[in-house]
Amino acid sequence: MQPAQELVAAEMETVLYAQMLALFAPQAVRGAAHVSPLLATLASRQPALRRAAADTLRHLAERCALLLAALPALQSQTLEPSSLDSHLGVPLREAIS
Repeated sequence: MQPAQELVAAEMETVLYAQMLALFAPQAVRGAAHVSPLLATLASRQPALRRAAADTLRHLAERCALLLAALPALQSQTLEPSSLDSHLGVPLREAIS
């Protein structure tokens, strides 16, 4: 496997692990701890990574919207409509408010 492919595979594994924690063991790690790495993944050039990160953020928003809405990472984050909103179908701030 090429180093770039290994990096993408590792990033995908990280996002999917966060997704599993958020869905099946939410008490293990606070949802807020996942937000910064997931937001960073939205800038990936890999559509599958962006989709997985967007899905995980959506799950977190459904589970603990008020907590996520108060996070400084989301207060100051400027997301392009083509990043998360296109995957969610609605603006991120609308999904968590």
